[in-house]
Amino acid sequence: MIFPQPTNPTHMTLAGLVFGDPTAPACANPESTAAARWPLRTATAVGLRVTVRLPPTYTPQPPVHRSVDPRSVTGPLGTWAVDDSSHGHPTPAAMMFMGVAADAGFPTDTAPAPYLQISSRECQVNTLTGQFHVILFTISDSLPMYVTHFAAYTALRDRRWVTLHGFLPDSSRVGDVIAAIGTMRVVGQR
Repeated sequence: MIFPQPTNPTHMTLAGLVFGDPTAPACANPESTAAARWPLRTATAVGLRVTVRLPPTYTPQPPVHRSVDPRSVTGPLGTWAVDDSSHGHPTPAAMMFMGVAADAGFPTDTAPAPYLQISSRECQVNTLTGQFHVILFTISDSLPMYVTHFAAYTALRDRRWVTLHGFLPDSSRVGDVIAAIGTMRVVGQR
């Protein structure tokens, strides 16, 4: 099954591309004032320089693109993680992946049964870079264990797309993701 499943099934193509709802409301952003004090992170690759403010618990990781996205992904920009060492070894409790794609749409991933998307909601965040389409969705497995995921994208002026996706331990940190997206800036394009 491809994730995310759009809230409106007509926003998914036969090729597996998933597009944001252009009528989705603005994302609630209660933590935007806190985001102004978060560390500024810079990601540079494929002729782009993108900045984003992330909570201090997010630490840079080697860039990876873990999506099996059907689109032409032109490169990873950055990866950040929040480690949870409560099990005796660092395990990502939350991750954010940033990339650049040649086609529009949410970054997607696949998972076999018993993984099911049990909820989703779409919204939009306006930034100086452009309007981000955002989808927040929860996936359950057979335990049942629930993990909150997110995906987002916006257009660049050169027909490329900045994409984000990742996961959170629960929905209590969704406000951090929305606030971080609100701080994103493309400060250099070649």
